[in-house]
Amino acid sequence: MEKLIPYLSAFVMLLGFSSCNTTTQNDAGDNLVAEANQRLNSINEQWKQQTIELAQVLENPEITIPKNGGYTIMAYYDADCSTCISDLKSWQKTFIPYFQEVDATTDFKFVLVTDNRKQLAYKLEQVGLPDEYIVVDEKKAFIKTFDFADEKPFNTFLLGPNQEVVFIGSPLISDNLKRYYASSIAG
Repeated sequence: MEKLIPYLSAFVMLLGFSSCNTTTQNDAGDNLVAEANQRLNSINEQWKQQTIELAQVLENPEITIPKNGGYTIMAYYDADCSTCISDLKSWQKTFIPYFQEVDATTDFKFVLVTDNRKQLAYKLEQVGLPDEYIVVDEKKAFIKTFDFADEKPFNTFLLGPNQEVVFIGSPLISDNLKRYYASSIAG
């Protein structure tokens, strides 16, 4: 966990600066950073090294994450949210190629919650993600297990070779977290 401190600190600072509610009072900003840091640490302490069986979480035995000996990056998004779809485009254009360059066996799963599969199909066609990366969660089962995942800073999971949680936090909002994911994947 000590290895994570520089990454977490930068992540939390970014979290504080990217908040929709800005304030000019340093105390309020410091409190926000401290709360976010505490929440991030708490989430990671709770879930670190726990195995995620996506088929069980989503109550769908047909869903699998291949155990290819590599890492899996799994992210949760509301497919009815335009900002979330924009994030998927960022994954497709920048982040997937970056992490696959680090290790070509890296797998990706995007858990998308929606009750409108037709609209989702259109959106995904625009994004261009491979079908094998997409998992549709019409029952909203994922968020019942991972209630923190509907907040962007906590919507992404780095899973180890045995689908154990290595880290929870979004590499899209911090270059330090992006580098942390890459160094973990590279070993």
